[in-house]
Amino acid sequence: VTVVAEAGFHVVQEGDTSYRMTAWDGHLRYFGQEPSPNIILTDDAAKSVLTAGSVKSWGEAFSSIVARNPRLTVALCFSFSAGMRRAFGEPSLSLILVAPTSTAKSTVQQVCASLTGKPEVVAWNATNQGMQEWLSHRPDLVACVEDLQQADKPEDILQVLMNTGNNAARLRAGRGKGASQARSIEATLILSSEKPLASLVSRASSGVLARCFEVHAGAHGMFDDPCEAGDPGLLANQLKQSASANYGAMWPKWLKVLSKSWDQVKDWHIERLPKLRNSILRRAGYCEPDELTGRLVNRLAFATFAGCVASELGLWAVTPQEVQAAFGLVLKEHLERQPPTGNALSAVALDAVRAYIETHRANFSPLSAINDPNVRAGLVGYTTDDPGHGLLFLFDPFVFATLFSDCGAELLPALRSAGYLATKRTRHNQYEKKVATGDKGKRRSMFFIAVKNDIRYAPERK
Repeated sequence: VTVVAEAGFHVVQEGDTSYRMTAWDGHLRYFGQEPSPNIILTDDAAKSVLTAGSVKSWGEAFSSIVARNPRLTVALCFSFSAGMRRAFGEPSLSLILVAPTSTAKSTVQQVCASLTGKPEVVAWNATNQGMQEWLSHRPDLVACVEDLQQADKPEDILQVLMNTGNNAARLRAGRGKGASQARSIEATLILSSEKPLASLVSRASSGVLARCFEVHAGAHGMFDDPCEAGDPGLLANQLKQSASANYGAMWPKWLKVLSKSWDQVKDWHIERLPKLRNSILRRAGYCEPDELTGRLVNRLAFATFAGCVASELGLWAVTPQEVQAAFGLVLKEHLERQPPTGNALSAVALDAVRAYIETHRANFSPLSAINDPNVRAGLVGYTTDDPGHGLLFLFDPFVFATLFSDCGAELLPALRSAGYLATKRTRHNQYEKKVATGDKGKRRSMFFIAVKNDIRYAPERK
């Protein structure tokens, strides 16, 4: 007998048969096999889940509004995907809703949370360990966390995104005890923030950027159409009330119909996923994405697929065409937010340099003081006025490479393409300057990475 004690997706091997199943609300739903009498539920997996309303009342409360609001459609598709992602072995993708305060970000999160249970949204005011522990107890569910800007350490956000994207199991140790492996993180995150990720953290690698996707505010905050409510605030209140009255009933229904229709859904996955990828790219007006955007689109395509499956199986009244249009729109907006240099990593690279200079501006000395025997504490570089480029911030090339190592090879091409890098024609990415050596007026050439002061006044990315 095999005992399943935790909710979520499981693979159980019995002889030559590999059983793939998900445990929820005291039931096992099998994906592709007949139930085994030798697998039983206990503990969390056997618990009933509190619900309110019904599948029908949930659909009546939300479907028509969702169909007219692409951002809400996309967020709910991410939520549906949480229940089937591991069954297909698909990589995780976190969604970040970005908009100013009072623009219905938390309302969208509450609607998403209502799929699986109470419409709870937690604030990012826990420790890094506490947040990861909470997430680890939501396997194969959506997890909604608001106010990323409240994180004490921005690096904690990056760590959670990486650990969730890698489905990482962490090591933990108690006082006087050895290290033990903590639960892995298998949740699908829907996060919200008043600022883009690039404004919260100074450096984000391509690995992080491929594991999260930002949806920014539309015409009415997170809404595109206030529908019959006529006002975004009134619509937000209506949705909050509906989420409080209709929650939890949809998830067991979703898992049940997935299990019952698994062979068909599996065929759809093989046949339709590449088509959906091409569809959202075409709707975004994009043909050949770069490597990073391509990885994002592959993961977006699976969330699109989940929404389309929910439509085909009668879970909601949003059509597959409306789902694809919604993803095409948010992808188009994402691509338009990127600078001419090409991709999200380039944008973050520029933001990293901009943020560093703005934060450490007082720690750059005039280049004329380079031979000063009393080196000031905290010195990070030099400044000089150039007749052709204006004020320049000069970095030692090795120091520059160390400071921005996470930005990779994208950084210097991004700076050069955006017009923020001052160079000498013969040195490609470096700037040459004759500097007095202090030895009877002799001068020698020194080479720097020279960033123009103009970068500080570049328009902030929305």
